[in-house]
Amino acid sequence: MGLHFHHLGMELDEQGPHDILQVHLGLSRLFHHNAHKPKRVIWMEALRSAFTFQKTDLWIGGVLASCLILFPLLGPSSFAMATMIQFLMFSIYGMGWNAIGGYGGQVDLGKAQYVGIGAYTTTVMLLRWDVPFWISMPIGMAIAVGWSFVIGYPLFKLKGHYFAIATIATSLVLKDLFEVWDFVGAAKGLHISPVKYPPPDFKRLIFREDIYYYYLLLAFFFIAILVINWFRHSRIGYQLRAIRDNEDLAKSLGINVHWSKIKTYALATAFVSAIGS
Repeated sequence: MGLHFHHLGMELDEQGPHDILQVHLGLSRLFHHNAHKPKRVIWMEALRSAFTFQKTDLWIGGVLASCLILFPLLGPSSFAMATMIQFLMFSIYGMGWNAIGGYGGQVDLGKAQYVGIGAYTTTVMLLRWDVPFWISMPIGMAIAVGWSFVIGYPLFKLKGHYFAIATIATSLVLKDLFEVWDFVGAAKGLHISPVKYPPPDFKRLIFREDIYYYYLLLAFFFIAILVINWFRHSRIGYQLRAIRDNEDLAKSLGINVHWSKIKTYALATAFVSAIGS
């Protein structure tokens, strides 16, 4: 049996139990307001949900985490180390994309623009004003998230392949802009000189050995897993899955579909821009 809400009542039909599950999850999360809870309680619940895993996931995750932590200590070749660094980068990128693409069902093909925003922000701020990486990275993430809100509002008025094409278009517009903008190096790009900034430099995140980049990315990788796990158990996570499976039903439950998509898009953008940085 399926369940559909209408303006003046409810209707049962034969569309399987999936909609009933979404109604149950949607109602339980939609009407479970946190407005009267102290902020400390809300933050503690969010932290608890981030560390909530099934026992099987904990065992498998623990083994994989141990392997990843010990990998550089096994004396891998430079090629193997570079491959693992790329693996971690694309894993974090994938978790960001999965927030909007997997849980939200929105095919976003323009995430490269946020990688570029993160990369250009940290590099320009370093070369022009000698701003440390640990300051420029959150600034780059903030700029990327701000841009995602600007373009997200009109983009999520579109659906299906129209949305996918529009995301590619916005990415290409930024690419063409950066190629002619002298402030960011135009088509020549930007170069960080190892003479001006001799490694190792933890402040500016410039190292000679790949092991430092590996462990830094591994830390971001673990943080990303916790954030995504929190998102899965959060109110907006349940809402987004309801939107993905039946958008009309989600609207009838009172979920702000457009705003939920935009907020999740911003979360995904934060992941991707951090990788660019």
